[in-house]
Amino acid sequence: MINEEISKEEGQAAQTIITYTIKAAKESINLDKEIRKKMNDTLEKANGNLKSLMGDEMKIKDLYKKGQLENISIDQSNLKD
Repeated sequence: MINEEISKEEGQAAQTIITYTIKAAKESINLDKEIRKKMNDTLEKANGNLKSLMGDEMKIKDLYKKGQLENISIDQSNLKD
């Protein structure tokens, strides 16, 4: 009698875990679909030009070559080894 009740409770717990796992998987799939849709919309707006999405980032060395970066004196004691 006690073993039957324990087995029944274990079965219900396992069923609850499985149900929550399935719900989580479905939600994950829905979120993935939403993210993919937003990415596709963003790419369509940019006409497939990824550089336009990245903005006007420039590397420091490129700025230096163009003369847009000044020489800055740095105290050596403030630098980490």
